[in-house]
Formats: sequence, C-alpha cells, structure tokens
Amino acid sequence: MNNQVIEITYFKPIDSVSQETFGERNMRVGLEYAAKQPGFISRETGLDSKGTWVIVVHWESLAHAQASMQKWGNEPSVDDFKVMIDPNSFRMDVFSSVSRLIT
Repeated sequence: MNNQVIEITYFKPIDSVSQETFGERNMRVGLEYAAKQPGFISRETGLDSKGTWVIVVHWESLAHAQASMQKWGNEPSVDDFKVMIDPNSFRMDVFSSVSRLIT
C-alpha cells in the first residue's frame, strides 16, 4: 500500500468513572486532540461487553503516529482523560497498513 500505519489501543476506565463519562471524554479527545495531529487520517472507537474500549487510528506514516504518541505523554489538554484509564488494562499496538477496503 504505502507508509500508512494503524494504531490500535485497548483499555478500560478506572472503576470510579462511568462508561458514559468516559465515552463522552473520549469523543472530545478524538475531536480536540487526535484529529488535529499532523498525519491523522481517521479514528474509530469501540466498546465490548466487558467494558474494554478499543481505539483504531489511521496515520499517514509511522513518524506521524510516533510524534502523536510522544506529544500525548506530555499534553496537558488530555491529562484528565489519561487519569481515567486503568493503567493495568492499557495495551497499544502499531501495524503497517498492507491493504484497505472501503465500500
């Protein structure tokens, strides 16, 4: 395909945060942070029956994904969201995109 990458993140909110509150803040993070990063293509969020969230972000390149991840760690605008995430549930993987079908 090209140099595009797929970033997939899994996590649960901490027990004191409702799924509704977490979901609302997640949407704002997508609009106010992720979508404004260089190289951003798209972001999709899912929730399973056990309360695990998945976020799939498409980036133009690995360099764009890495830059966003690095900025995320020091970005004050998402600090309140980061503390809502159970750190024991967090997992992130990055894949090179090899094909994409959109119908």
